[in-house]
Parts: sequence; structure tokens; C-alpha cells
Amino acid sequence: MSANLFKTSIGGYSRTEVDEYMLHISRKNELIKKEYEKKLEILELENKKLQNEKAAAEEKLKEDEAIIAAFRAELSEKAGKEISPAEALETDSDMLQKSKRYDEISSLLGEIIANATADAAATKREATEIAEKTIADAKITAAELRANAISDIRRIASEFSEKLDEIASIANID
Repeated sequence: MSANLFKTSIGGYSRTEVDEYMLHISRKNELIKKEYEKKLEILELENKKLQNEKAAAEEKLKEDEAIIAAFRAELSEKAGKEISPAEALETDSDMLQKSKRYDEISSLLGEIIANATADAAATKREATEIAEKTIADAKITAAELRANAISDIRRIASEFSEKLDEIASIANID
């Protein structure tokens, strides 16, 4: 951090400028944190929505499987009387295609939820890292400012002491 960031004044850096700078850093950090928290909240809502959609698709799949089972039972009952084996095979094939389609949808929803969960976790990690880095940088800057201010105070005190010594020696000479 550059020592030329703040103007010097009697006794070191301007306390007001240092306070304003630290307040600026703090506000900037809060804005970044809020932005990432908002993104995380959106991803969590999207994740919850996708989980609800997956649950609904799974419920629909269960209902369709029950319908298929009932239909097969009915076909078995009628197969001996009116339905030919070719008709039973065609109906069974249609049901199998629908079942596969529901399985594909369920798998796709699972992948979407997994991706949304991973994205939410990554965003949260990134926000935490940025917030921690900003805080660490602010602490380093504050320590540097404090060290520079102390150094300036010591230098000014030394100069003041030297001036007093000069004045004292002049006063003793006369």
C-alpha cells in the first residue's frame, strides 16, 4: 500500500481521511458480500424450485407406473379372450417408451439440481474468499497506516526535540 495515499498533517496522517478510506473499504466489502449473498439466495431458490419439479415428475412417474401396472393386469385378463398377442405387444411397447421418457426426464432433473447445488456452493465459496481477502487487505492497510503514522510522529517529535535543544542552547549562550 502506498504511503502517499493520504495527506500528512501535523502529527501524521489525517485521521479523517484514514477513517473515510476505511469506511469506504468497509462499505465496498459489504456491497460485494450482499451481492454474493443475493446470488446465493437466487441459486438456492432455483435449486428448491428444481427439487419441487423433480418431486412432481417422480410423483407423476409413480402414477403412470401404477396406470401401466393396472393396464397390464387388464390386458392379461383380456388377453385370453379378445386381445391378440400383437395388440398386447404394441400396447406394452407404447407403455415402455413412455416409461423410458419419464426416466430420462427424472435423470435430467437430477442433473439440473446437482448443477444448481454445485453452482450455489461455488458462489458462496467465492463470496467468502473475496470478503476474507478484502478484510485482510483492509487490516494490512490499517497496519501500514498506523506504522507510518507512528513513524511520522516519532520523526516530528525528534525534530521538535532538536529544535527545543537548539532554543535551549541559544538561550544558555546569551
